[in-house]
Amino acid sequence: MIMNWYLKNVVTATLERQKKDGAIAVKFVTAYYRSLDFDDATKNESQGVYAKAREALALALTGLIKDKEITRERAMELARMVMRENAAQLYKLN
Repeated sequence: MIMNWYLKNVVTATLERQKKDGAIAVKFVTAYYRSLDFDDATKNESQGVYAKAREALALALTGLIKDKEITRERAMELARMVMRENAAQLYKLN
């Protein structure tokens, strides 16, 4: 499942690497926009949010293809970047 991969290979790996490198805290940009009082989310709820994000991305890219703004190949490249490669590069997972 994609969510399990993301949690293990992006979230956990990044936090462990930062701790090993001496980080004593994590600055969370969300604090600038809202309260940090988050409810606990079940795995199913988290997967649902992730699925909605994938669906929204697919809808946007499909629209760009239909409008002949991008090719199918470019849409696939953008989807890979958004859903995996950008995070992998940012968090040095490659």
